[in-house]
Order: sequence, then structure tokens, then C-alpha cells
Amino acid sequence: GDSLNWGQDVKVKVFSSCPDKQSAERARDVNACSIVLKLTHANASILFTGDAGESVEGRLVAEYGDELSADVLKVGHHGSATSSTSALLEKVRPRQAYIGVGAGNSYGHPRQTTLERLLAAGAEIHRTDLEGTFTLTDHRPAPYTETGASVEKVAVGAGETAR
Repeated sequence: GDSLNWGQDVKVKVFSSCPDKQSAERARDVNACSIVLKLTHANASILFTGDAGESVEGRLVAEYGDELSADVLKVGHHGSATSSTSALLEKVRPRQAYIGVGAGNSYGHPRQTTLERLLAAGAEIHRTDLEGTFTLTDHRPAPYTETGASVEKVAVGAGETAR
């Protein structure tokens, strides 16, 4: 639960990591050492989950609960079946979900079950295999998502507070 100081209007909370070599060596799965953090800026919040799977997500839900709430979720482990569990999504309640995944990957990511969970949670899904690279920029009073030549307003309007 470390907090990082990245400036006056930027808050970063680290929810998970393997802070020492021994923790990393004990992890059966290197993905369990993914850094999970929440960035809050300009009345919007983004939860980055790295490659964390259901065991890490379960621990985060138990330990942090509603602190995980965020407007945007960077979907864990490229949308694998073991990431973005229903328990996590109930706490995050993302308006938008971004999946970084290669087109035609051999793992079959994102998995249909994960997409269904994201939709059931009410998230608008964006995928790099279908839409290309995403760049989140700060255009006050609300952040925007830039996809190629178009710019769309993220679902956080002026005056709303970040979750």
C-alpha cells in the first residue's frame, strides 16, 4: 500500500509488487509479482493490473476493497481467463476497460469469458488488436483517450470526482 508522490495533482497508490528478491523467487508464477497501481489525476483514476491473475486479484479485493474503484481498468494479463475476475470487477466498477493484446496471438487472448465479465460490469471495452495503440492524455477539465486520429472523451465529465 505504498503511495508515490508524482506531483501536486497526481496520486499513485501501489497495491501489489514483489518488493524484494526473496518474494520474487518464492512466487510460483512471475505474474504474481506484477505491479498493480492506481493513478489518479484530473478527476479520473486508472487501475493498472499488469499480468496479475485471480490469486493476486483475490488478495487485493480482500485487503483493499473499495480502494480499488477506478474509472478505467487496464485489463490484466491481456484479457486471460484468469484475470479481471468478477470479484475484482465488483470493486473496480470500471467505466472503460483497455486490453493490450496482439492480433491473432497464440494464447487466444482476450478470452470470451473475460470479455463477458467486463461487459456484465458495465465497462466499455477497448482492445489494441482491434483499435491500435491507446494514449491517455490530460486535456482539462477531463481526460481524453486518443485512438489514432480520433479523440474521445473518457466517461468522466468536468466536476466529477475520481473514484
